Amino acid sequence: MEQIENTFRRSLGGLADWPLLDMLSMLMGSKQHSPDVERQRSTMILARVHLISLAFGLLTFLWIVVDAFTFDEMVWQPIALSRIAASTGFFALAIFTRGIKSIMQARIAVGLMFVIPMSFYAITYPLLAGVETSGWSQSVFTGYMLLPFVIAGGLGFLPITLAEGLFCVVPLLLANYGVQVFLAPTLDFYSLLGVGWLLLLMSLAATFAGMSQLQLIIELAKQASADPLTKAFVRRVGQELLDAQFNVSERQAGPFSIAFADIDDFKSVNDQFGHDVGDKVLCQTTEHIQENLRKSDLLVRWGGEEFLLIMPNTDHVGAAHVIGRLYENGLGLRPDGSFLTVSIGVAERQADNSQTWEDLVAIADSRMYEAKTAGKNRFVGISDKTE
Repeated sequence: MEQIENTFRRSLGGLADWPLLDMLSMLMGSKQHSPDVERQRSTMILARVHLISLAFGLLTFLWIVVDAFTFDEMVWQPIALSRIAASTGFFALAIFTRGIKSIMQARIAVGLMFVIPMSFYAITYPLLAGVETSGWSQSVFTGYMLLPFVIAGGLGFLPITLAEGLFCVVPLLLANYGVQVFLAPTLDFYSLLGVGWLLLLMSLAATFAGMSQLQLIIELAKQASADPLTKAFVRRVGQELLDAQFNVSERQAGPFSIAFADIDDFKSVNDQFGHDVGDKVLCQTTEHIQENLRKSDLLVRWGGEEFLLIMPNTDHVGAAHVIGRLYENGLGLRPDGSFLTVSIGVAERQADNSQTWEDLVAIADSRMYEAKTAGKNRFVGISDKTE
């Protein structure tokens, strides 16, 4: 899936930077999901799998009464045993989902939610395939035959990616064909083809319904992660990003740089021109910083007029180039017509031998104050040389 996505993006050239394609990328796979998105959707998936498991566990067991009134003992009794086993599986899954939280565990729960009814279908459908039915018994038999469609519809209740949907749909289609071709060949070729085609359409429709729920989660997470004024990441999200990127850097033994920036003499702007003008200066600063960043860089509003720049896979030389470009292009003008400036401290995981991201932030913060002390409108980097 990732290879398909990358090929698609390369074929579009510059269009691949459109926000719409970023959204499509997040709907296709979970690689670009933020921790917030994964946490929210795992919670929703597990809650819905829990409810579905309880409902199906109860209904599967109670349906024994319907089978007993519909079929002979030789038919309904083995089916009843299968129902008891499936119901037990559903209740066990409901219990399992109460004690887990991660997205990987949620995926396992979804897989089990499909395996249990498909196993039941594979056992019971062949038992009923040779039974003479008419009237009410024919209606009950049709319900068994349509069970894969009910299973496919379950995807519509879950906020899943396209890759996750296909991971469920393909085994479902293969299992359905396996049962109806090898275990209970009751349909001719064209009928089997038609049933398979309808099952595919319903499965894809349910997958897209699930993706629409995922899109809503992504949009809500974006709104919650962005500072309402500057649209930079809020501090809480910034801390999660720092933790994630720092861990990636450690695992890959690669560089990781951050920059701590503070607007020079910002208090005087608020004092002389008011907080509304001060807010405009903050927005202006954010826009100019964003314009000079690379696509991989992340900007966080740390608090007040302080900003944190996260630069994954960047050593101190690369970080100096990014900050240098920012100073070269400038941040615009203050309300009184003078140049708007910032003081910046830069830190890098390997060069500073930082053991945690908190240590790295403390070093960058300290160097930012060194830049303030040295006269402002400059940055202090790894070499402790004021630029």
